[in-house]
Amino acid sequence: MKRKTLELVFLLGMLLFFGVYLVVGLSYPPRPRELPVLVSAVSIVLVLVEIVLTFRKNFKELTVNWVKVGYSFASLVFALLAIELLGMSLGAALFVFVLGWLLGSKKKLTLAFVAGSTGLFVYVVFNVLLKLTMPIGIITGF
Repeated sequence: MKRKTLELVFLLGMLLFFGVYLVVGLSYPPRPRELPVLVSAVSIVLVLVEIVLTFRKNFKELTVNWVKVGYSFASLVFALLAIELLGMSLGAALFVFVLGWLLGSKKKLTLAFVAGSTGLFVYVVFNVLLKLTMPIGIITGF
């Protein structure tokens, strides 16, 4: 499938999404509908501009690496299991590490640092700063 076709399908999907969002926003009472209508109207205009620009671009043939797409979906399933078993912070860190490893990251130490930083960021922002209750793991209780 050509890149231009993929991009147009994606843009039309976004146009449909924001169109539905606009219709739903218009059904709200006057004050609450201001933000949804503004966001959807601006988004529709931007998507229409991007559609026009897409027709003007010259694209090369796009090849999709279906193995990496499969790895990405498999890692999402793995992330759900990891979050259920290990908790949100450790599950997020493990998800980032596994996804980077499956997608072919060469620098494992850097990947481990990024994964650990992700877990720490999730913990600090959501548990410490926002004081939200994040999923705790069945195994770790953390």
